[in-house]
Amino acid sequence: MAEMEQDKERAELLREIAELLLSGGYFRAQISTLSPFDILTGGLAWAIAASNVDVDFDVLYDDDATLGYKIKVGEAIEEALQRMGCPYPLQAHQIQGLDYPAVLLVVQWLVKRVLQNREESGDQLRKYSLWKFQQHYKLPGEAADEHIHLDRVKFAKQTSKADFIHQQYMQTSARLLEVSLDDTTILPSEIEDIHSITSLQQQTAALQKQMNSQKVRLEQLQTKKNSVAVGVEEIELLIKNQEEHWKELVAERTELQRAVEDAGSGQVVTDMISLLQQTKNLEIMESEFRASCKKKRAELVGRIKQLQDPSRNLAEQAEQQADVEAMYEADLYTLRSVRKELAKKCSEVALLQRQLDDVPTQSELIQYERRFVELYLHIQRKLRETRKYYATYNALAEVHELTMKETSLLNSIHSQFEAAMMTPGGRAKFVESMEGIVKGVKQKLLKMEKRLDAEKDTYTALKEKHMASVMAQRNYFSLVKQFQEECAKNERLRAALGPHADIATKDTHIPSIVSPLENDSNTFVPPL
Repeated sequence: MAEMEQDKERAELLREIAELLLSGGYFRAQISTLSPFDILTGGLAWAIAASNVDVDFDVLYDDDATLGYKIKVGEAIEEALQRMGCPYPLQAHQIQGLDYPAVLLVVQWLVKRVLQNREESGDQLRKYSLWKFQQHYKLPGEAADEHIHLDRVKFAKQTSKADFIHQQYMQTSARLLEVSLDDTTILPSEIEDIHSITSLQQQTAALQKQMNSQKVRLEQLQTKKNSVAVGVEEIELLIKNQEEHWKELVAERTELQRAVEDAGSGQVVTDMISLLQQTKNLEIMESEFRASCKKKRAELVGRIKQLQDPSRNLAEQAEQQADVEAMYEADLYTLRSVRKELAKKCSEVALLQRQLDDVPTQSELIQYERRFVELYLHIQRKLRETRKYYATYNALAEVHELTMKETSLLNSIHSQFEAAMMTPGGRAKFVESMEGIVKGVKQKLLKMEKRLDAEKDTYTALKEKHMASVMAQRNYFSLVKQFQEECAKNERLRAALGPHADIATKDTHIPSIVSPLENDSNTFVPPL
């Protein structure tokens, strides 16, 4: 029973995540054939890409990718979220293990980022499009107004020019009239004035024609402006009607939503909307499938008719067969060349792979170092054990040698004692020999005492050295503990700062260093 409730909760969380992704614009979340892992990974990759954030990671996702590539995408998503400053930490194993509560918080944060980025980019694109449109295009009403203004300016310039010419003409005519009344003789300068008056009359006539044509054009533009203004008014009226209709629809939708919320059937309506969307998608897919089936059926029917036609010529069949064989030979040659190239590339890839395999990675180097340390410690233990065996053997051999000497000495004394006691000279020799034996034993004892003193001095020096090493080890452990405490303090400060930190630093890795004295703190490891 508890497992069924847990499955229901997980299904509810997955549905909520899919609805969030669908509201953000990821419509692939409503495909029922996708697995939950594909929905989560694809949705997270899409949201990171739609946030338009520079993360320096490739998080492109493909539903047909292999499992290894999907795991790499999960790790890339984890690093991308860390670089984006996501307040909810998400690990790659949580994505692979379908940890819905952790993924839900991240999806909510990412969808907010996507919607915010979409609004900002929409405003920027709208402003840019309006600016580009105003640079290259104008509305019909604005263009007509501009043409009318230019024609008016041109007409005013031509009118001022005609008035100036007419004024010059009147002044010259008055002057000639005064001259003719004073004197009947006409000077050459006056003849030139008469010619200028004639040319001025011709220019005045030409300007009058241009003025008439400009007036006609001005009337035409005015008529066109009035018609465009009427069209603009109709369009504005239509837009106003559409806005009123839109407001009515929004009001009806608000009323329906309020009624649904009052009735407490919001979940049913949401499920119905999703089912309607799925129905529309299925209808579109069905229509596309029917069209493709009809097209394929027509092709197959035509092919069948073509094959069943008895009027086909054998020569055409032979020619088609020859063409097919030629195409087959060409494709076979291409296939062989491609296989050769593929084999060459495969060999190069294998060579590069071997070269890459020859270079150890960081983890392999760390593992090699640990194994070498373990081997060194094992060799040291074996060496100490071997030295102990050798020392024991040498001590026992020396005891055995001394015991044998003592036994032989006692045997010689026992064998010579009775013969030496029979004569006074033999007795004196025996005493002398005994004194020599005692003297040799004393020398041997003195030598052994010196050797014992030397061993004691060596033991004392080694013990002092061992105590110094133990003190250094304790100092090292105390320093490492202080460093770990400072690292933990740094982590707490960084967690308190959160996304407000100006500089994002990498996680501090505390190395785990094992001292050689930790495995055997009571024995000293002599150098080889």
